[in-house]
Amino acid sequence: MGKSVGLFDDVTFLLEGVRAWYEGDLTKALHVLVPQIERGLRNIVAQIGLPVTKPHPTIADVGVAITMGDILYRAEITEALGPDLTLHFLALFADPRGFNLRNQVAHGQVDDVTSSVVEMLILTLLIFGAWKEFAERRR
Repeated sequence: MGKSVGLFDDVTFLLEGVRAWYEGDLTKALHVLVPQIERGLRNIVAQIGLPVTKPHPTIADVGVAITMGDILYRAEITEALGPDLTLHFLALFADPRGFNLRNQVAHGQVDDVTSSVVEMLILTLLIFGAWKEFAERRR
């Protein structure tokens, strides 16, 4: 298992995704990094003290992981991240009016992967490195 860094217990997939970007394999970078970014957001939710699972919609007594949409449309998350970071995450990952990368990747609907899209993923990883400082400055 890889080592723990901040929001991630294991950075193996993060390193693999960044390596793919660096080597120009944009499709691999996209498909590896988007789920890791969703995991990072879930870890922010956990650090704030909110639940990271929700009841299964049809099976009693079964929980499932919350999704980016569940995370980013919560007032507590907007309050913690601030409106600017929340807008960044929504526009890039969860809002159908934006790139909606989480759903495109999860549902196999990615048509074309450009370097600028993957660079926004790299920017998001950099934001993860300083999200607590951004949140503290807002207070």
